[in-house]
Amino acid sequence: METKHTPGPWRACKFDDTKSTTIYSNASSKSLASVKSAEDARLIAAAPRLLQFALAFRDSGADSVGGIDVHELICNATGHES
Repeated sequence: METKHTPGPWRACKFDDTKSTTIYSNASSKSLASVKSAEDARLIAAAPRLLQFALAFRDSGADSVGGIDVHELICNATGHES
């Protein structure tokens, strides 16, 4: 599956002189987003690795875990139809 998002890993950085947390790409060091909540920033920064995990989980033959449909999750993350 080809991804069109900025390659991960991403990182969340909070600077003392700002009220927001910025998400950066390690691949290009460019700013991807800025959010007010540090918690949201950490979750956003984890997105590429979470998608990578979901793809590997699906490729291992698993369909769901804990009531979560892995195929639907991947479609939600990538914008593809389920």
